[in-house]
Amino acid sequence: MIPFIGLKLGVHHFDFQIEDTFFQDFEFSEVTAGDFQVQVQVEKKSTMMEVSIQMTGVTPIICDKCGDEMKLEVEGNDHWVIKWGEQTEDEEDEVWIFGPKEHFIDVKHRIYELIQLSIPAKRVHDEGECNQEVIAKLNQLSTSEDADTQWISLKNMELENNTDLLLDDDSDEEE
Repeated sequence: MIPFIGLKLGVHHFDFQIEDTFFQDFEFSEVTAGDFQVQVQVEKKSTMMEVSIQMTGVTPIICDKCGDEMKLEVEGNDHWVIKWGEQTEDEEDEVWIFGPKEHFIDVKHRIYELIQLSIPAKRVHDEGECNQEVIAKLNQLSTSEDADTQWISLKNMELENNTDLLLDDDSDEEE
């Protein structure tokens, strides 16, 4: 939470250290541990505030290829605008509207989302760092010949020439 009441017009910087305990408040989080440095910049203007977040860090994650835990370096940034209004509305991602009763900017969920979205879809060790025993077993169990054979078998399948299957229900009614 960043208090903005009392901040003078201009740019203000806030630094946060995010550790394992941060993720305990979020159920079903893919990231449950890590060490992240987060810098939040709030530029307060007379009619609005601009908020920017920059995040870098490391989180333990399971390698998709070998199944071993690895340290994944991540980084990301976020930006949005806060305007003043009659009542608080923060349904929009890019523009929040704060009513007169607001005194704090809650950046916790934005930081959490930024960390989650910085995790790539494919997570694998760098070349040569995967568990070699697992890689050897995977190579032993799956060969390119097996994959090619499956595709060739599918390609060579003969389909029955049954035109009744091609007719839709409406054509039955016309007869």
